[in-house]
Amino acid sequence: MKKSTIALITVFLLIIGLAGCTQQSAPTDQRGQEKISFVLDWTPNTNHTGVYVALDQGYFEEEGLAVDIVQPPEGGALPLVAAGKAQFCVSFQEEIAAALTSNNPLEVVAVGTILQHNTSGIISLKENNILSPKDMENKIYATWDTPIEKAILKQVITKDGGDFAKVKMVPNTVTDVISA
Repeated sequence: MKKSTIALITVFLLIIGLAGCTQQSAPTDQRGQEKISFVLDWTPNTNHTGVYVALDQGYFEEEGLAVDIVQPPEGGALPLVAAGKAQFCVSFQEEIAAALTSNNPLEVVAVGTILQHNTSGIISLKENNILSPKDMENKIYATWDTPIEKAILKQVITKDGGDFAKVKMVPNTVTDVISA
């Protein structure tokens, strides 16, 4: 079975299965379908294929669900779920870990994954000749400035024999990274 098919089935089953886990009765639309708000983690992309296929093929509707796919606000999707403004969201693994382990953890539960592996990575222009993490010394790194990202980066650079203190960390403040 193709990985994309497995991902689609997993997302579909998670949403359907979890739709019944709320403590109060869910609102319904004019057709009597249960309204579900599903907030993405970023602009629609291939990570969300399963959700869009299920919507397009009517799988949610067949199960009595009126799923509204929502673009995330700048502050991310997790706070919307924690505040009860949405039932489900997609979030980055690093963000989920921080939300669950901070001094003031969000009242959310990680229920499943939509990807087999984390898609985060470090990218550089070829001309910068960064071939391994230690080569990031004396370079500028645009960071989301989260504690877990910095801890992972420090570990990777140090394990490769580099000095993390020599990497200039510049917090990313661009909302739309792709157009920048």
